[in-house]
Amino acid sequence: MFTVVDSQKRCNELIVPVLIDGKSVDLELDTGASVTIIPNQVWSDILAAKSLRQTDVRLKSYSGHEIPVLGEAKVQVSYGILSQLT
Repeated sequence: MFTVVDSQKRCNELIVPVLIDGKSVDLELDTGASVTIIPNQVWSDILAAKSLRQTDVRLKSYSGHEIPVLGEAKVQVSYGILSQLT
């Protein structure tokens, strides 16, 4: 897992609650991302029953460092309905 920080600490991450396959998960919102990645620990804790497929997707950080990808899966994601559930 990589963490990107503003060197002047002007920006705080924006964490949003979402439902992934009906399970509540807090994720960092990145409006510029073309894919969503989650930490392996979140996958193991929340979605372990779902199988990962191999992927040829290669991800790099803004600075060019490769981000390891373990696989991909299609999941149902819902946002904005959590307040109705509590």
